[in-house]
Amino acid sequence: MTRTQRSAVMIMKVSVCLTVLLVMALGAGTAHAKLLHQSGGTVSRGRVINVRDFGAVGNGLADDTKAIQAAINAASRTGGGGVVYIPAGHYLISKTLVIQDTTRLILRGAGAGGFGVPYMSNKPRSNGTDLIWTGKAGGTLMELRWSGSIIIKNLVLDGRDDRHGVHASQAGILLHMVSKIGGGTMIQHISNMSFIDAKVGLQMGGGKHETMANTDSDILFDFLTFRSVDVAFETAHIQAVDYLFNFVFGLDCGTVFDIKAGATSW
Repeated sequence: MTRTQRSAVMIMKVSVCLTVLLVMALGAGTAHAKLLHQSGGTVSRGRVINVRDFGAVGNGLADDTKAIQAAINAASRTGGGGVVYIPAGHYLISKTLVIQDTTRLILRGAGAGGFGVPYMSNKPRSNGTDLIWTGKAGGTLMELRWSGSIIIKNLVLDGRDDRHGVHASQAGILLHMVSKIGGGTMIQHISNMSFIDAKVGLQMGGGKHETMANTDSDILFDFLTFRSVDVAFETAHIQAVDYLFNFVFGLDCGTVFDIKAGATSW
């Protein structure tokens, strides 16, 4: 059985669960807005921070890690709110991008290559916003720590710089969401994203920054594409609960959903 066939079988295994999720997702936008309201307000969209103003180039040659992190930090220092915008381009990332201790922030690219049309790493890159891992093998491209009411959308997260083919270092995790005691990672929205060429696409919980007492919950995921990842979506602790999925596409994945713990109310 090929990897693509295994992915199809895995999708079939979770079809009953996904049917429930898709029905729930029909009202996901309303539910998400309600959750944001209950948490103390909606995300402010009035202030836009462009990573190009911090020196990001996006030409597929320069290391844009520091520039993008500086833009995220600038938004976070002001208490969150507003948009960190990453224009179309190919941005090389050598160290983990971290969103930490903030709220009501949007990290937005210019597109993820189109839902259902997976970005092919051995062909020309998408015309959207590609963040491409060039760091150590097994590293994490992006991590969301101890923050709430965050929206991440319209991005390609690519775990390998294909200029060096299969010999390039591969990321371990493309997007890792963690929390700490007394401050769960809650009420997030991950939308229109492509996850390419890594061990894990999305991991909920686990890692050195988290304990089993914490939560990674109440999150809406919609229009996600996973390609050439060993595990598309993984939960790593008991409080990984309350997720809404609205359209997930997997191609050449070893496992689509790996529920190690939690997920008691999807």
